[in-house]
Amino acid sequence: MGEYGQAVHMERIVTGNASSAEDLTIYISGTTTEYTLQADEHVVITDVLIMSEAGGDVKLLADDESGGEYIVWGNLDAKDSLERSFHTPYVCPKGVVPEFMGGNNQGLEACICEGYITV
Repeated sequence: MGEYGQAVHMERIVTGNASSAEDLTIYISGTTTEYTLQADEHVVITDVLIMSEAGGDVKLLADDESGGEYIVWGNLDAKDSLERSFHTPYVCPKGVVPEFMGGNNQGLEACICEGYITV
């Protein structure tokens, strides 16, 4: 189990036509150590940066058994980015790792999030 308020960095890079959402990889902030979210923990997101090489619809989701919820979404132009800082952080459902879905165009897209883990 992570420490209360453990700072984390999350990322996912996709290439080509993304047909499904993929879990972000969670790292302990300031390290390259991957973190495995436990079933009783929440991911709390404070900042999001999404970058797109080719443009298109991009989505950051919190998806659980009750259905998905958009955290951030947008339609980006080529070589564009989308930044969000939450005044009230977004709290994912317990045990849910956020997912990123890139646009439907060829090219590189990246989603980077900052936040923390809590129980």
